Amino acid sequence: MKTPKELADIGAAAAFSDNKRYHYMSVSKQSHSWRPDEPARQAFAQAVKDEVEKEKEDQLQKLRLKSNDAASFADQMQSANNRLGDRCNFLDLKIIDLEEQNQQLQKQNDHLAKGIVAEQHKKPWTLSPPPEGQQWHRTDWTEEMLPEGYRPLLLNEQPLDGDEVFKSPAWFKQEIWELEYVAVSDHYHERTRRPLPPTEPVLVPLDMNDIRATDEFRIIGGCVIQTVTEWDATTFRLSYGGQVNYLYLAANYLRRQHGSTEWKPCTKEAQQ
Repeated sequence: MKTPKELADIGAAAAFSDNKRYHYMSVSKQSHSWRPDEPARQAFAQAVKDEVEKEKEDQLQKLRLKSNDAASFADQMQSANNRLGDRCNFLDLKIIDLEEQNQQLQKQNDHLAKGIVAEQHKKPWTLSPPPEGQQWHRTDWTEEMLPEGYRPLLLNEQPLDGDEVFKSPAWFKQEIWELEYVAVSDHYHERTRRPLPPTEPVLVPLDMNDIRATDEFRIIGGCVIQTVTEWDATTFRLSYGGQVNYLYLAANYLRRQHGSTEWKPCTKEAQQ
């Protein structure tokens, strides 16, 4: 904007130019006055007004630019805050993920520690005992030779299709011709996944509590039928055979109980 002096110079030049002014001399006073040119005065006023308006517009434009700069700065700050918030959320998720991984690692460490402790306290491997009254065909087995689900063949057990035999350095399925031979102690190691065969019951001689006065007896292979006349804890007397003990009775006689037609050995299953 122009200074007041510059505006005054512009007004003077417009109002009192040589071709648009006149003067008169006052007789009564030794002074003089100028009659300004009206169009020049209006031009001067308009020039001042234009300068004022231009200055106002310039000031408003500066304010608008400052406002735009402030808004842009605010947008930049908001964008930065959003990026910072996203980063914080990402870090929070990473922290949660790391915590979960740490918990999983802790569980794995606990599991490994328990396994190590269990392994340290684990009893040395031993071959499980065979069923009562029987034996394995070999006893020189190792833990690696009998994985879970396998067992050795019993002594004199007949191998079946699918059983395995160890021929160093590996295990093989039994050949067809090998199935004809039972497992013996001086043969290869033989193993199977089959359950143990049913065991034969252990038989013992009858005792005095098993005898009834109505029982009939005859010698194995004989035809003479006898009855019991008296008995006690160790012996009893037959009608024709004299006095015998229960072991002799079991080895040599058959019995037929009252009301039955079947002759059976003089034995019974042992109580477990």
